[in-house]
Amino acid sequence: MSEQTGTAGVGILEPQAGAARFGPGRAVVLPGGTAVERAAVVNPAWLGIGQAIDFARAAALFPCRILVARGRQVADAKHALDLAALGAAAGARLVLTAHGPRAAEAVCGLSMLIDSGYRLDRCGEDQEET
Repeated sequence: MSEQTGTAGVGILEPQAGAARFGPGRAVVLPGGTAVERAAVVNPAWLGIGQAIDFARAAALFPCRILVARGRQVADAKHALDLAALGAAAGARLVLTAHGPRAAEAVCGLSMLIDSGYRLDRCGEDQEET
């Protein structure tokens, strides 16, 4: 895995070429309690300020540090303005990284929220069937 420097010196981890694929519900958990997962934005309206506020509130339910990266841009998942500044439109690929208690649960849950188009009733469904 390669590392990019994120907010406050916390690293965002990206799988290197040829690494195992991962996605909703398949977080990579690294030694030391860091969990990493990818998500794809499917909702054309995501990530407006309304969704950013709701996403930040969902992230705040977890006691771990959570970062969301789009390319080299990194946002604190618990700060709505940081998230909105990512400019993540439909088709954007995001990497969620969490460190601390419940890190894997956080990245799994939040990535399912993103991959579902931010429809809570669809979290965890296979998006290819829709």
